[in-house]
Parts: sequence; C-alpha cells; structure tokens
Amino acid sequence: MSSPNSTFVQMFANERSTTAALLISVLVRIINKTDRFGSNAVALFNFNTHCMDHVPDQLLKQISTITLLNYDSSPLIKDTFERPNFFLHIHGYKVAANVTTNDIITQQVKMFYLYRLFGITERVVVVFDQTVPEPNPLHKVATLYHRHGVINVIYIVMFRAQLLVFRLDRQYKAFIEVPITASLQTLFPDRLSNLSGQPYMVATYENPPKSYADSSRRIVGADIELIAIITHHQSTFAFFNYSTKPGPIFVPWDDRTFDFATYRIIYKGAVQYPFSSLLFPDRQSSCIAVPRWFNRVLQEQVIWPFALDLWALSGGLAAFYVWYLLVLAPHLRQHRRDMYDLVNTPLHIFRIVLLFLLTEYYTALLTSSLGLSQVPFYPTTIQEFVKTPTPLLVLRRDLISILQENKDFARKMIFYENIEQYQHGQYALTQLCDMFMYTIGSITKYLGKEMSYRHYHLIDEPFTTTVTMVPFGKLNPRLKRFQMYVNRLNEAGIWTYLVKKWNLKASGTQVVYEPDDVDALFLSLEHFVPVFIASGYAYLITIFVFLLERIVYSIKLARSKKLFKRNKKIVKLRIGKV
Repeated sequence: MSSPNSTFVQMFANERSTTAALLISVLVRIINKTDRFGSNAVALFNFNTHCMDHVPDQLLKQISTITLLNYDSSPLIKDTFERPNFFLHIHGYKVAANVTTNDIITQQVKMFYLYRLFGITERVVVVFDQTVPEPNPLHKVATLYHRHGVINVIYIVMFRAQLLVFRLDRQYKAFIEVPITASLQTLFPDRLSNLSGQPYMVATYENPPKSYADSSRRIVGADIELIAIITHHQSTFAFFNYSTKPGPIFVPWDDRTFDFATYRIIYKGAVQYPFSSLLFPDRQSSCIAVPRWFNRVLQEQVIWPFALDLWALSGGLAAFYVWYLLVLAPHLRQHRRDMYDLVNTPLHIFRIVLLFLLTEYYTALLTSSLGLSQVPFYPTTIQEFVKTPTPLLVLRRDLISILQENKDFARKMIFYENIEQYQHGQYALTQLCDMFMYTIGSITKYLGKEMSYRHYHLIDEPFTTTVTMVPFGKLNPRLKRFQMYVNRLNEAGIWTYLVKKWNLKASGTQVVYEPDDVDALFLSLEHFVPVFIASGYAYLITIFVFLLERIVYSIKLARSKKLFKRNKKIVKLRIGKV
C-alpha cells in the first residue's frame, strides 16, 4: 500500500506531464504555422538547465524538418559564432524559490547579445516554468523585450496544473490573456500595420530639396512627403526635429530619442555603425550636364515632308499641266474641238483634287512634326559627349581621381581656376543626378552667370554612384516594414515624382518643360512657323509667276503691235498700187 507522500508525488508528476505535453502541442502548432521565409532554423535558449530539457527532443520527434540551435545561459558563448536566419525564437526561464528576478534578467540580457536580438519582427515564444508563485518576473522580462525592440512576443506560463498564454496590448502597457487554442493571428497580431498613438520621431536638417524649412518655417521636401505617405498608411504621423546642420544621432547606440534621421551617410563596408541602415531610393550619383545647343532647320523642314520621288511626281505633273496649257490645249481647241471638251474638264478636276490632297498632306506633316523647328545639337549620351571638344568643369575634388581613371574624361577636365578662358555655356558641368534642376541655378550663379535647367541637358548616365544610407535605430523593429514601403513607393514611381516636384519648388520653378510632355503636343503659334515659311514661298512663287506672265504678255503684246504695224504698211502699199 502506497503512502500519502508517494501518492502526492505521483499526482504531481501526472499534472506536470500533462502541462508539458500541452506545451509541446502549442509549440508544434506555432512552428508548423509560422512562415519560414526560406529558413528552417529555430533558436532555443535555456532549455538544458531545468526540467524543460525534454522540449528540444520532443520538438524534433514531431517536426523533423526543422533545425534547432539550443544555447544555455550558463556557458560563455563567443561573440563571433555564425548565426543563421531564424524564423522563430523560443526562450525558457525557470522561476523557482532559489532564482531571483535579477537572475532571470541576467540570463535574458545574455540571450540578447548571444542572438543579436535587437529590433526584430520575428516571432518569439517565452516559456516560464513557474514552480512557485513568487517571484513573478513576467512584467520585467516583457519590459526588457520591448526595450530591445522585440515586439512579436507571447508569454507562456507553465504552472503545475495549467498553461496560461499572455501577450501585450497594442500600446505595450497591459497583458492580455489569450486562449491556447487561439489562431496565430490572435497570438501574434500585426503590430506595425496600425501604429495609432505611436508616432515616429525623426531628426532632419536643412537639405533642400529633400528636407528644408519653407518661408512659413514649415518642414517640407521630398523626404518629408515620402515619410508622410508611409506614416499615413500606418495610421500614425511623424514629429520632425529640425536643425540647420546634422547633429549626433544614436549616441549611445541604444538611444531611443529618435526612430531615424533623414541624414545621408556614405556607406563603407568595413565600418561598424551604431545604427541600422535604411536605404532610401536616392543614391549619390554624379552625372554630366552639357549646355543645350540647337540647329535651326526651318528651311530644310519645308522640304522634308515629301520624299524625293514624291517631289519628282509633283514636279512632273506640274510640268505636264504647263505643257498642256501652252501647247496641247490650243492645238485641241483649233483642230480637235470634240476631243478638247472630252479631255479638258476631267483634267481640271484631277488637277484640283491632286492639288488639294498634296497641299493638305503637306500642311498636316508640317504641323504634326512640332519639334523640328529646332534640332538638338548637343550630346545626349556619354559616348557622344567624349567625341565633342566641350571641356568638363569639375568642382568637386573627390571626383577628380575617379574621372582621371578614364582617359576620355581626363583630357577634358578643367577646374575653377581655368574657366576664365571660356565663356558661359561653353563647358559641361558635373552634377548630382537627382539634384540637377535644383542646383544648376546656384552653381552657374557662382560661376558668374545664373542659368536654369532649360539651358543645360543632363546626360542621365551616372559615371559614378555611391551608396548612401539613412540611420535607423538598432533597437527599432519598424525598419523592415518601413523599408518595404520605401521600396514599393519607389517601384511605383512615387519617389521620382516627389524628387522632380520638390526640385522645382525649392528652385522657385513651377513648370518644367520637357519635349515629351503632354503640353508640348498642343499647337501654339511657334509651331506654325514652318507653315508660314511655306506660305511665304507660295506667295513668292505667285509673285514670280505673275511677273513672268506680265513679261510674257508684254512680249506677246509688243510682237502683236509690231505685226499689226507691218501688216498695216503692207495694206497701204497694196492700196497705193491699186
């Protein structure tokens, strides 16, 4: 017969085995239904030092397609070991009479540095083996997870006879108990889709046209509007801390005063930065801006609409009609009157129809080719530019070594000290590609004569590109979602539109002219210049024909008078003889 103590031990063991089995079933369901994103690694922490040491073996028995990495808090792990991409983290902590809350916090801090668990969005399951009611480290552990930017966390508290699941509310202030049978969407809600009441804190500075203070001291620019679009989609907004120059950011590295800054920092691979990198679409790309030259082709444009064979046909028909009027028609009128009446009317109708078609088609072609009044006479590619004698003015010293590597650029380079021998508009300039419309005015003004983007053409072929990054807090879990929004807006063309818009606004220009713009397809007075020229030619030809007809008429009249006088003399002589 068993003693009461042995019966109690047996009941306790049965209860523990039941909750342990329930824990395994919950973990298996979470693992199976979690998106793996190409990874099959699950990070375990602290499952070898207490009564939950059966968890790794049980998980592998039920899910053979995963890889478990299990580290304990007791041994010292080197910081240099290679960490795979984990799609799930499971951490275990034992709460016992001989374990204080500080002991658990120490284990937790060790886990953060072991797995580099800073600002992540991966799901994390925290299991407490609660054998005694006190201490209760749940609040302090949850606060530390949130402090390190680990927001997608559920807490499973395993008591002797029951299993409870908790998660924090959207404001990360209060615990919500969740049924263990709840769906994964309930256990791990999307905390980054709705950030209502959680605004972004952004550091920005005077960097037009991307960020600057306008005349009303309102912070505007391409960066500001892009951030506003993203924050609106996340049901929140952004506070901007504006300064004229960039200030220190993320000092120390775990400072959470700002979520990120709009500063542009040139990326260097060998440098360890105290922040994460947010990649905006713009890169520090340098292009060449060449002065615009045009070659007027108004006279040639009058000839171009008709090909040579069509001009030959038109000329042949015109010559035939002149021959018909001067030679064939008079002959037919005198000798073949019936044939003349049969041929003359259809021939006149044919002449009128053909003249109408040719003139209408000619006028339509002249007015349809609206941009041919001036043909661009400047290079539009780098290959064309290197073949021209135009020198290249380099104002940035950091570009000299890059340009000298190319012999074609090296022989063209001139510097600020040498521009006195050149007139304005006789040299090309190096420009930041996306800042061209904003900076070209200030740069040409500095060189002595202010010009706008209308006077220069940007060859959109960067000869050098430097990757820049925006500093984002290491402990901030919003980075991946924010980067996703930036990428999608860039793919949709929103960033290009914003840069063009704020380039124009910052430079004080309201409308930009481009040959391919829709406005350029509408007729204006200047588009009819070729028609006016063609009409002028027609009037000159008309005057010439009129004068020619007058001359011919005068010659015929003089001949007829001379003949009349001669015939009159002959008649008088004959009368005298009679």
